Amino acid sequence: MNGIPRSLTKLQTAKFIPLAVTLLGVFSLPNILEAQQTDFVPGRLIVKYQDGSRASRGAALRDAVGSQMIKHLPLINAELVTLPDGWDVATAVQWFEGQADVKYAEPDYIWYAIENIPEPSAKDISGIVNSLSTVIPDDTRFGEMWGLNNTGQSGGVVDADIDAPEAWAITKGTDTLIVGVIDTGIQNAHPDLAGNMWVNPGETAGDGVDNDGNGYIDDIYGWDFRNNDASVYDDASIDAHGTHVAGTIGAVSNNAAGITGIAWNVKIMSLKFLHNGRSTSDAIDAIEYAIDNGAHMTTNSWGGGGASQALQDAIQASGNAGMLFLAASGNSALNADNTPMYPAAYPQENIVSVNSTDRNDQLSSFSNYGLTSTDLGAPGSAILSTIPAGGYASFSGTSMATPHVTGVAVLVYTAFPSLTHLEVKQRLMWTGDPIAALAGKSVSGRRLNALSALETDSIPPSVVVDLAVTEDPGQGGSAITPFAGTALTVSWTAPGDDGSTGTASEYDIRYSTSPITDNDAFDAAMQTTREPYPSAPGSTESATIIGLDPESTYYFALKTLDNVGNKSALSNSADGETGMVVKIFADGAESAASEDLWKQLDIPWSRTSESSSPEDSSVPFGGEWSWTDSPGSDYGNLMNSSMYSMPIDLSGFSNPVLQFDTRYDIENGWDNGYVEFSSDALAWNTVAQFTGKQDDWTSESITMDDYAGTESFYFRFRLVTDGSVVKDGWYIDDVRVIADADVILSVSMTLDASGDTALASLNLENKENIAGLSYQLSWGTQDNVVRENPLSFHASTVSNRVLGLVHSFEADS
Repeated sequence: MNGIPRSLTKLQTAKFIPLAVTLLGVFSLPNILEAQQTDFVPGRLIVKYQDGSRASRGAALRDAVGSQMIKHLPLINAELVTLPDGWDVATAVQWFEGQADVKYAEPDYIWYAIENIPEPSAKDISGIVNSLSTVIPDDTRFGEMWGLNNTGQSGGVVDADIDAPEAWAITKGTDTLIVGVIDTGIQNAHPDLAGNMWVNPGETAGDGVDNDGNGYIDDIYGWDFRNNDASVYDDASIDAHGTHVAGTIGAVSNNAAGITGIAWNVKIMSLKFLHNGRSTSDAIDAIEYAIDNGAHMTTNSWGGGGASQALQDAIQASGNAGMLFLAASGNSALNADNTPMYPAAYPQENIVSVNSTDRNDQLSSFSNYGLTSTDLGAPGSAILSTIPAGGYASFSGTSMATPHVTGVAVLVYTAFPSLTHLEVKQRLMWTGDPIAALAGKSVSGRRLNALSALETDSIPPSVVVDLAVTEDPGQGGSAITPFAGTALTVSWTAPGDDGSTGTASEYDIRYSTSPITDNDAFDAAMQTTREPYPSAPGSTESATIIGLDPESTYYFALKTLDNVGNKSALSNSADGETGMVVKIFADGAESAASEDLWKQLDIPWSRTSESSSPEDSSVPFGGEWSWTDSPGSDYGNLMNSSMYSMPIDLSGFSNPVLQFDTRYDIENGWDNGYVEFSSDALAWNTVAQFTGKQDDWTSESITMDDYAGTESFYFRFRLVTDGSVVKDGWYIDDVRVIADADVILSVSMTLDASGDTALASLNLENKENIAGLSYQLSWGTQDNVVRENPLSFHASTVSNRVLGLVHSFEADS
């Protein structure tokens, strides 16, 4: 699963916990979360109804089984309900989702704050050398804040920081901007926080009246959704995490005491929902409060719950309201692309997922990472900030990195008030400093830089004019793609950041089966993934686009972006044709005969008509069947079940690839689907892993280069589950093994009326003219070994692209 001993078992009752550990031993916090858990509150469920369903539908369903509504979740138009007597959560989910007008039902998952083992405390330094155009505050412990200004203190690398003093020469924030801290509580009376706490202007403290009519009585600094009261601070041992996060964002600064907040001017709204863990429904209420009460963004240093559609709906609602949702990527040192930590790994565009870096510009040892699921890094190891009782301490975690990004977001909003939330995200991600430790570990590969994020730049990169498709080797080119005839490589000369100077930040590469000649065609084209990071101007760049149809013409174009989002003009359009492929193995699961293609089918793997991959012209299997590990129901507990292929001879084939279509609902992080390769069906090598939920059918391609030339190759799909919580399972369809082919020779056979003469018709396809062709036909009964009983050889010289050959022989019936 993740290589870490599984000492954390799934609880029947669950809760959220803060994600940081004190260095000073003032108090204790919960243990580090080593993997995403899927705990949930017992006895209740979130139920979302279809849009347009009758208002009475929920009551009718609840009455039918004896359930009660605990509360309405208006942000997502869902209900939190009790379980019927004697029902467990899994049974209730299955029943509600089986009823008409129910869009989904899910457990009320528990979320935790993100923690990790801390590094040693930083020491005071003296003699800070100010660079030009900097602002150095007089806060007594600012010298310890390496993440804001790294002078090499405690052995760090000089300037491995966010350049805060340089940014403060431009802006220090504004007290009209509100940040919602969804976390534990905040000590609102802390001397270094009190002046920057949000105070509800429509509420009168202590009068027991909901003066502003927002549904919350005496909500002066925010609300405690865990305890459903106005006290956002209860206890030092409970509310340290949120207090620490708040200090990094916006501690009172330049007051000759304590620390310095990144945003000197800001208002911090306390949205407490963590208290030794807390639920999805409380998190949704906190997000709704932030929207309704004027927050511009929320910071979210918590995780540990399951893949919640209800929480995704709430985050999407905040994005629709123009809010960023800044989130800690997690502290399990895992690749979040494979093992996602929610909510940071949800796909909503307004999420900014943050990794942690240390004082040496290295990825923190505990930090999660992910080329497609995390966005950027920020200082998160040994971060000094505020804690309860007016104190200060150093914590480590992606929880500490995230508020750095939040604080800089305040500065960006202040300097550029007309930017949309997604434009602010663009600046945060792409104005950072590229560092080697994050290359390939996040979307941007960059560590936060506040000064660069405030750059005023209206000069776009220069346009690319030499985009070209790299030709196949047989055409005189030099590139060989590793994805058979389903990929093409394009190359071009790198432009600059400002015109032709400086290094750009990002490429946007698009492709289509129609020419891309203008911006409308570009916007309508498919966008590639995993584009290369731009190199210095004049460098030769290349990218391989995979998942294309064989023997098809594709058109490509690109635009270049700089660090603040300026886009170049559209490049020239390049086109190329994918190569031929030969199908070595193909199974669409459409008949019982498909079972003969698999050497072993463990129970319960079988064909099913419950779901199948949509028909595609490039994969003309069609039909209504697929393979699954859970026919007719959810999969079981404690499974280790697989289906693996008959031996496949790869000798003579180049660039073999396994392709298949898939959709899945597998308990995230605890249950896993594996794709594995072998040359003997005994020792298996894992090449892909699937966990979590993917509702839509998608096509996967996995290279098999290490097995090219192997006479006996096997592949298998294997599901491994733990002892609790079951899901719908894994569906596999349109499985094929393909390889590059310079020539494809196909054969069809017809028998005469007597059944003793076979007419063999051969069809030849060749990309290039060839000097000659020889072939052999062999035949035998079903029990014969392959290649036995050869009949005859026939040699022929051909030069056309397609040539039909006919060969007849007498079959021994």
